[in-house]
Amino acid sequence: MHSTTSGGAISAGTPEQVVTPPIEGLIGRVVVDTTCKRVGRVMGNEGPKYQLRPLRGGREWEVSLRNIEVLPTRADCPQCVGIKTARSRANDEGRTNDVSFLTAALGRHQRSAHS
Repeated sequence: MHSTTSGGAISAGTPEQVVTPPIEGLIGRVVVDTTCKRVGRVMGNEGPKYQLRPLRGGREWEVSLRNIEVLPTRADCPQCVGIKTARSRANDEGRTNDVSFLTAALGRHQRSAHS
């Protein structure tokens, strides 16, 4: 799901994970082309069309802004933030076993949700 806001920004994701970058902030972001369900990185734009490139390299393709859904980054991810906060708290309190557990949990989450 995505929508254009009055400020010209688009939002995507579930209500809990809304990402709303300004249009000029799309360059470099990972997005989904909703017309073909391909994931790519925004490389630039010419007029109303944006150029996307596959994450592992390859040939660019063009898509209209209305067909772009922005994916949340690790910094936007509430699960990442929650695990990092708990890990920091455990570290501050000297709970080394919990720090190790939470570090492993963060790695598992990032591999499954952000790869």
